[in-house]
Amino acid sequence: MLNFFKKSFLCLLVLCMLIGCASCNKSDDIESDTTIVTESDTVAESEGETVDRVDKVDIKLDKAYASIVHYIDADDTLKEAMKSFAKEYSLIVKATGIEPQRSGIYDADKAEILVGKVRYPECEEVYETLRYNEVRICVVGAKLVVAGYDSNLMSKALTELLDKLKDNVDANGNISLDGTFVIEKSFADPLFAVPVFEDQEPTFIETGDDCYMVDFGGVSKDKFEQYCNTVTDDGLTLYAEKNIEGNIYKTYYNDKYVVTTIYTKHNSMCKVLSEPLSATALPTKAEDNKYTPVNGCDTTITQLGLLNDNLG
Repeated sequence: MLNFFKKSFLCLLVLCMLIGCASCNKSDDIESDTTIVTESDTVAESEGETVDRVDKVDIKLDKAYASIVHYIDADDTLKEAMKSFAKEYSLIVKATGIEPQRSGIYDADKAEILVGKVRYPECEEVYETLRYNEVRICVVGAKLVVAGYDSNLMSKALTELLDKLKDNVDANGNISLDGTFVIEKSFADPLFAVPVFEDQEPTFIETGDDCYMVDFGGVSKDKFEQYCNTVTDDGLTLYAEKNIEGNIYKTYYNDKYVVTTIYTKHNSMCKVLSEPLSATALPTKAEDNKYTPVNGCDTTITQLGLLNDNLG
């Protein structure tokens, strides 16, 4: 009788352990399904291929409202613009609770409005041909991409996009855009001559007289030299260069603009200035700075003193 109770107890104990294990596995499954992946963890591989084009894209489909996704380094100006855009967009599609969010798990078929350098193939494709002075809003695959480098110009473009969405919404709040839909804006023409510095965040400064400066921080000498190669590859010609104790200055030009790249060693900064060729003068090269004597004239160097008339 005692053996019977022992065996029954052992069977009951094993059964409890099996139930406990199954319960743990179920809990793990739920957790993995609800994990939120931020942009810093998710990079969609594009493998250099372009995204398939579509005839139309529905940015609100079966009450699954398009997400408004932004990149992780969006500044305060752009974040505020996106909040205002989301609020107005919610009214257009007759929805509530639409908020800008960081990118999560990539889904090529999901309708999304992508703002800035979100690391999705659709954004990468647009940024490949985008210059510093441009903003482009276009349909790529199932996404509506809002791309640019200047937050103020992107904010204005978002306002213009709202007007376009209002023109394309039906009575039920459904929006359908042609696959060829595009809004393009540009500013500061001299910035068109400045090639994009890969993996560097630009800061734009208007210095006056139609001259613009772009600052890049955390730049090594090697990265600066690589960027200078990009400048010549972009079609500009090296005119002159100077190295002063590790600080490097290079001047380039084409038929429209003069571009100067500067590397400062003490703070690892790169500065790029661009201005119209018609509004400036290229500096005289040292080898061209020669004195030609005038026939029949002798040169005399005279030191003239200055009298300090201090009667006070």
